[in-house]
Amino acid sequence: MSSILIARSKSLMKRTTQITFFIISSILLISSCAIFIPGYSEYSSAKKYYQIGDYDSAVHSISRSLQIKADNQKGIALLELAYPLAVTRHQSNINMLNTLEDASKWPDLVYEYEALENLGNQVELLKSILKIQMNYNLTLAVGDYFDELKKARPLAADYHYTKGMKYRDDISKKSQKEAAINFKLAQKFVANYKNAQQLYEETRAAATITLLIRPFSGNINVASFIRNQMMMQQTTAS
Repeated sequence: MSSILIARSKSLMKRTTQITFFIISSILLISSCAIFIPGYSEYSSAKKYYQIGDYDSAVHSISRSLQIKADNQKGIALLELAYPLAVTRHQSNINMLNTLEDASKWPDLVYEYEALENLGNQVELLKSILKIQMNYNLTLAVGDYFDELKKARPLAADYHYTKGMKYRDDISKKSQKEAAINFKLAQKFVANYKNAQQLYEETRAAATITLLIRPFSGNINVASFIRNQMMMQQTTAS
């Protein structure tokens, strides 16, 4: 009797093992097939971004997915959820920044408006793709931020230019490096802004000079004279 029970037990365990193996194999097979579905990887990434609240990345990922394979109703639905949330978040940030009086808000405002512009570009692109390939009318609203960026970019450039000028007055290598960074940033917002390129090259060079004298706080004209002399010496040496 006991031998029969043992045999049945072994048979049941074997059957359970076979079923488990079949289920696991099926899951792996389905998963591996899904990986090779066009646009699936991008769609999967979009879902993960959406779940953690990174709506911008979700929109950009689902945009790439739909550009690869437009016939994805779940992808379209995810886009229609993520895009408004991304826009709302940026608008909230913009409203908060506009309450500030500090000039440091302008670079941040440019970033916010550019993010909205990039999101809108993705939606406009998908509107065309979905209409042509799926006869689907994507009704997401896209804002125009041309005027806002036209105003904010010069002010952002001026903020970094002014900041660079303040750092430039200090002849220490650290301050010269910070000045160079800010002059470079000024040109990021407005190409060829004032003489930012010239000042960038000057302060970048000054930041690489090994000082043989101790920095001091004194008359600003004296400090400028020392810096200029060092620049001339480096230019002559090169």
